[in-house]
Amino acid sequence: MQQSYQIRYVRHPFTRNYHVTLVGHARQNAVIQPAAFIRATGVHPRAVLGAAQIDRAAAASFGFVLTEGAAAV
Repeated sequence: MQQSYQIRYVRHPFTRNYHVTLVGHARQNAVIQPAAFIRATGVHPRAVLGAAQIDRAAAASFGFVLTEGAAAV
C-alpha cells in the first residue's frame, strides 16, 4: 500500500497559483503553478478551494519535507 498525504489548497484570484498546505505538518506550505498542481492531483482545472490526497512523490515534487515518522493518511 502506498502512503498518501492530505493537502488543502486555495487558488489565488490574481496570480492563479495554488497555495497548498500539507495537513499535519507544521509550517509546510507551497505555492504551485496551476498546470503542475492539476497534473499531480487530478483536481478539476476550475477548482479554487478544497482538499486532496497526494502520494509521496507528488509531495516531494511540491517541495514538502517528509521525515520518517511523519503523519500519513
